[in-house]
Amino acid sequence: MAAEIVLSIRDISKTFPGIKALDKVSFELHKGKILGLVGENGAGKSTLIKILAGIYHPDGGRIFIDGEEVKMNNPWDPPEYGLGFIHQHLNMVPFFNVIDNAYLGKWPSKSAKRADTEKMKKRIEEICEKFNFDLPLNASVKELSTAQQWMVQIIRAFITRPKILVMDEPTAALSDKEVHSLFEVVKKIKEDGVTIIYVSHRMNEIFNLCDEVVVLRNGVRVYKSEINETCVEELVEKMIGERKEKEKFNRIKPGEKIIFEAKNLGSEPSVKNVSFNVNGGEILAVYGLQGSGRTEIAEIIFGLNKKYSGEMKFMGKEYKPKSSNDAIDMGISLVPEDRTREGLVAIHSILDNLSLPNLEKFRGSMGYFKKRKFKETSNNVLDRLKVKYRNINDNVNTLSGGNQQKIVLSKWLIKKPDFFIFDEPTVGVDVGARRQLYEIIHEIAKNGKSVMVISSDLDEIMEINANRVMVMREGIVSGILNEYDHKDILNLCYGREK
Repeated sequence: MAAEIVLSIRDISKTFPGIKALDKVSFELHKGKILGLVGENGAGKSTLIKILAGIYHPDGGRIFIDGEEVKMNNPWDPPEYGLGFIHQHLNMVPFFNVIDNAYLGKWPSKSAKRADTEKMKKRIEEICEKFNFDLPLNASVKELSTAQQWMVQIIRAFITRPKILVMDEPTAALSDKEVHSLFEVVKKIKEDGVTIIYVSHRMNEIFNLCDEVVVLRNGVRVYKSEINETCVEELVEKMIGERKEKEKFNRIKPGEKIIFEAKNLGSEPSVKNVSFNVNGGEILAVYGLQGSGRTEIAEIIFGLNKKYSGEMKFMGKEYKPKSSNDAIDMGISLVPEDRTREGLVAIHSILDNLSLPNLEKFRGSMGYFKKRKFKETSNNVLDRLKVKYRNINDNVNTLSGGNQQKIVLSKWLIKKPDFFIFDEPTVGVDVGARRQLYEIIHEIAKNGKSVMVISSDLDEIMEINANRVMVMREGIVSGILNEYDHKDILNLCYGREK
């Protein structure tokens, strides 16, 4: 007898300006089953989840729960229909305690002015007992470990006793031990008859936990199978599909001198015994999914994480940065993933932002900043990068995303470091500006500088055509490739050693 269908998604479509995020996606979920949802970055997984969560509205298609059509008009609707969510990003109020975060926005009232804290605490204690959670309920969330914060997310989802639970990359920031504990919880949830959509890039999780799997590619459902009727190779094949290769850049022959070297870098739980080097004139691409440890490596190199083990050498000398200022002074730069929060001071001018790492370089003999000379140098760099701006004294937040990224890069080109690190360099950047940024990356390498490009965009990795690709998986280096294609990289990323 076939299992009862609890959720049916039929022909769901969603378009954003210039992007068809979902194109008539359909599939069904059966009661008490775990369905794995997989696909490359940009395949449409997060868009679909946000539609189910009432955050996005579909352009077309229908959603049925227990055979009845439902409309998710806002985030308050899904719980009414029995949907619970554990999102990839832990959206909680750091200074609120466990109880208030679990009931955030839905506190039961004891009176017009007072929440029923006794009822709240009792319900949370029931959930904690059920899943064997050991949590200090009155502690603020900021005092909890990442694993404990995930427990709070699970508690929040079960406050309303869901019959369908959506879990989006729940293990991205967890240690191996914490992942094992989470798996036990997921199995208990399934035993209670709850249906689960489990989104993960980690194939071992999909094959260990799921009953079925659906593959999305470029917004289209391209494959669905029982988990015991497929394999990692087949899923990777479906995820990649046939690709039209973009024009690659010609590779630059690197120099023989090692500029940067790392040996056995570690920072639990995200980085484990990572070793690599970068030569002068070389572009090293680092490919990894969220939680693979790729950004954490950049943070160690740039002096943002001082709690690490292992050794680093820069320009042949021992390198132990105590801060980002140390890294900058030594000749290392970072174009961060989040340019708005980490790369720019948005309320200050373009000129101010360009000057931040260059104040010492343009300091005159009397201690005054040589503003005229700096402005002349800045204009030359901005022209070279074809930055579109009205006035150099305008606030940097008046620029487009692509031009803001060029400002972050410009300040480093003025500084002229020996080692450039780019973390997700083209996030939020249009296609034309992307190609231009790749040209700049190659120009930097041609000038004998070392470049490390960290990206979760496989097409970007292929188009840049780096000298080598280092693939990260769960905090380790799963392989470093001199010659590669999409499949080679993904096989390493999803657990096939090379």
